[in-house]
Amino acid sequence: MNDKIATESNTKNTPADINTLKTSNRRNYRNKRRQNFERQKERRSMRIRDCSNRMGLVERQLHESSSYGVRPETIRRVLQERDITLKTENMVEPARKRGI
Repeated sequence: MNDKIATESNTKNTPADINTLKTSNRRNYRNKRRQNFERQKERRSMRIRDCSNRMGLVERQLHESSSYGVRPETIRRVLQERDITLKTENMVEPARKRGI
């Protein structure tokens, strides 16, 4: 019984409210588009980097983990235990020398 009665005063938007709604919607839309664009750009650059390195997924993970302080020998051992063979053993070392 205590429901709010919808009167004209509490449902009608004032012109100021409408304008702020429009601007915030516009701002949200622009921000979303910009974030999407940035994300796409990042993905594109990662794809290009992956292709230009010509490193397989395992080799790239091996290199990344070695930069985080995990020894490549440890990873090689784990890969051997799991029967995953690296496509090329010698690709990791030159990549580290080049500083990729």
